[in-house]
Amino acid sequence: MSVTQLLKRVHLFRGLNSQELTLIEAICQHLTLQPGDLIIEQNTTGKEMYIIAEGSVDVFVQGLENARGLVMLGKGQVIGEMALIDQGYRSASVKATDEGATLYLIDSDAFMPCAMSIITSGLW
Repeated sequence: MSVTQLLKRVHLFRGLNSQELTLIEAICQHLTLQPGDLIIEQNTTGKEMYIIAEGSVDVFVQGLENARGLVMLGKGQVIGEMALIDQGYRSASVKATDEGATLYLIDSDAFMPCAMSIITSGLW
């Protein structure tokens, strides 16, 4: 699946045309994660959103005594989309499952000018 096809599956980007999706694709950074690699740590700030291209990730919260799994996310799903706007604290931790994962990272520093360009064109 191409990056553009993957972006079309992301709710945030639905309705964008091919030219706009190409702008978003240009700011995507490819990441390959090994099994167990930590992507997001709970209670830290972040400014990145991740789109899962292959494999899966576990979302979990750290409790007083141990970690509790919340959900497993897979291909086409998104992690951390709120960070593109508010760059606030992460509410959960995320790590690659035993099979590892391939993700695309979108940083808010690159996303905001891109989004403004699309918005001012009157198409988003």
